[in-house]
Amino acid sequence: MAGFLARRFLLTVPVLFLVSLFVFSLLHFIPGDPATVILGPEAPAEARLALRQKLGLDLPLPVQYLRWTGRVLRGDLGRSLVDNQPVSLLIAQRLPATLELAVFSFALATAIALPLGILGAVRRRTVTDYASSIFALAGLSVPHFWLGILLIILFALRLRWLPASGYVPLTDSLARNLAAMVLPAVATGFRSAATVARFMRSSLLDVLRAEHVRTARAKGLPEWAVLLRHGVRNALIPVITASGLQVAGLLSGLVITETIFTIPGFGRLIVDAIFTRDIPVVQGAVLVSALMVIGINLVVDVLYALADPRIKVSTLGGTA
Repeated sequence: MAGFLARRFLLTVPVLFLVSLFVFSLLHFIPGDPATVILGPEAPAEARLALRQKLGLDLPLPVQYLRWTGRVLRGDLGRSLVDNQPVSLLIAQRLPATLELAVFSFALATAIALPLGILGAVRRRTVTDYASSIFALAGLSVPHFWLGILLIILFALRLRWLPASGYVPLTDSLARNLAAMVLPAVATGFRSAATVARFMRSSLLDVLRAEHVRTARAKGLPEWAVLLRHGVRNALIPVITASGLQVAGLLSGLVITETIFTIPGFGRLIVDAIFTRDIPVVQGAVLVSALMVIGINLVVDVLYALADPRIKVSTLGGTA
């Protein structure tokens, strides 16, 4: 396990290098001048030139990239061009809300998807199976921003059960934090639940037709034991893959949910930084996003081995 983790850590180095190089190049080819954004279009050309020199934006791009990379290796993501705050501080302030929303959304999706997928497979071609399929189809068809607006209209504006927007830190008030997270988590987790439920159903159907399941039944094992020991566990491999992709998608796609529910999260930080041409913030945020996705892939690989002992960790070096 230690060797596997060390190899995966080494693989992150070229990945992060390519991600940082791509984002750095892309940002500098986008039309617009950060100095103009900061000072305004009416600012004198001399003032804009002086600011560009102060920020190092007049240097050749390779020099700017090497200077930024050197600071990152020392643990310094730079300062925001807009408010002069450390980028690491801005990310630390915004990341908890996004991580909390992602965890709630994924927990809700898993709690719905696994039982629904198992019931759909066990009771194939029954009312339960058809209801499971309809739920999955609706979850894949309904955009989560539209679902979020409907939830706000119904539960916040008409019934007044939950707040329509805002975010309360967990340390300030647990009850108000959970109340503020319910609607965003449902709006985001509905689609993930539908996706994972479909994977669970189809994977379990394949496993239940396998030879070892028929052998287990022939030995007289109770049906629940056959289902849990030989069915669900072996069916979890593709479900884990789908769940890992869903979590990665949640982290990168929560910006719409954060905008609808006015949550000051990580996604809104990136979007605001792009609009203001705040290059250090975008670079630092994308780098942190890449690290999180790499970490999720690593967790998924380890879960493979835990879910199916036939898979050795040493064979997973190239799966993610």
